[in-house]
Amino acid sequence: MPKFSNELKEVAIQAAHGATTTQFSNKDLSDAVRKKMIEELGSDTLDYSTYRRRKHDLFEFIEETVAPIVNERTAEIFGQFAEYKNIAFGDQNKFFIEDIKLFPVATISTGNGNVKRQRLDSQELVVPMHTIGAGVYEELVRFLAGRTDWARLTARLAESFVNDIAQRIGDALYKSVDSVGSTYKANVSGSNGELKTKVLEIADHVEAANGQAVIVGTKAALRKLKPEDSSDLQKGAKNEVGYFGFVDGVECIALPQFHKAGTDEFGLKNDVIFVLPSSDEKLVKVVQDGHYIAREEGGSEGYRTDLQMSLDVITRVGVAVVTAARYGAVELS
Repeated sequence: MPKFSNELKEVAIQAAHGATTTQFSNKDLSDAVRKKMIEELGSDTLDYSTYRRRKHDLFEFIEETVAPIVNERTAEIFGQFAEYKNIAFGDQNKFFIEDIKLFPVATISTGNGNVKRQRLDSQELVVPMHTIGAGVYEELVRFLAGRTDWARLTARLAESFVNDIAQRIGDALYKSVDSVGSTYKANVSGSNGELKTKVLEIADHVEAANGQAVIVGTKAALRKLKPEDSSDLQKGAKNEVGYFGFVDGVECIALPQFHKAGTDEFGLKNDVIFVLPSSDEKLVKVVQDGHYIAREEGGSEGYRTDLQMSLDVITRVGVAVVTAARYGAVELS
């Protein structure tokens, strides 16, 4: 039985990007992908027999078409304030740290969110990698049944991995606040004016130490910051994204907010604003394995007692925060 065609894979990637193509007569790319996939499966629907017969081809299709989208999304989000490496591009899982005397390192362990600290004994930092995964069965079946589109499926996967990485970055940063010197830390309970004054004061120190600074927080946290003056264009942009992209000359970058799995609790704090260096030596290091593995939950079709198909997409990621007294945090109370 032949695998899914390269033509179908290319169109699936284009559909996830929201692009257009003339390869298929159907104007809706997601619908074209769905119909072409079912056609190549040799069945009108995705039933258990079809799944069992072609599941490995289906897994490979997911791996090859989802990976580019997830990789691009994570690079887009975290590349703005973190040094991001995708080792699928041939890069080594290794960062070069210029000043090892000043930088202890905090890494996030799997599952429990504990910060493990280590001191560098050389100028090369290897970030420990951990396996993360996201379930895709429900969205896949909805897609094949015509109830959701391919762009939504890939976006859900991408956001799942982005949220996990954001949680790891947030945990490392939050737990390192206590070690930040008083010059780089403040607690504010007053008006926007007081908040902005403290954030910009710390930004001045961070820039003096590193060359350039960026303000990082959730959208809800950044929403509290307002520039001294703003044009109609800037106000319009704020209405679109929810916060000002620049506050008195300092760029603001939003971390993606999300709920912790199975709860209505926010995964990231809305009452902390970080001021991070935006120089060549970025404190946050993110490594992602560009290779993805699609598999059945438990590795066997008989694993689930309800006989439902359950697919996971897994990859490996590592996060480290090179902590020192040269970045800042403002806590809102």
